[in-house]
Amino acid sequence: MLARRLALAALVVAMGLLTMAGPGVSPSHAGSIVDEVEGKIICQCGCTYTLEACASAMGCSVGDQMRAEIAAMGAQGMTAAQVLDSYVARYGEAILAAPTKRGFNLTAWVTPFAAIAAGGAVVYLLLQAWWRRHILVTGATQERRRAALDPFLEQVDRELEEES
Repeated sequence: MLARRLALAALVVAMGLLTMAGPGVSPSHAGSIVDEVEGKIICQCGCTYTLEACASAMGCSVGDQMRAEIAAMGAQGMTAAQVLDSYVARYGEAILAAPTKRGFNLTAWVTPFAAIAAGGAVVYLLLQAWWRRHILVTGATQERRRAALDPFLEQVDRELEEES
């Protein structure tokens, strides 16, 4: 526990020295980079939360180290996109909270919506075909019934006329 505190204190001191010796990058820039990046990457402590959510839920030491590293990168003048690219290069795309929208990942984003739309179209076409067939069969059946009943109805009409 004491070793963690000492390591964190040393990291904070090093970060302070970097911001003073940096190429004119303000500490607020480093803080804004942390704010911008921490919601976009997954904490590597194993919690599967974003770095931002892990800080508010658990406040783990791994997340603190990652935030300090991001602040140091921001103090060196790196942009949020460069910091994200650095983490993706180190850990792979699995570190991103949301997959990128290009390549295979674009397919993964679009496929569920396309499948739902295609399924809806198929259901619509099947219902439409069923409805048309139902109307045609019902209409044809009624005509057949009338044609089959016509001789009997004529006979009933004749017998009723004979009785009267």
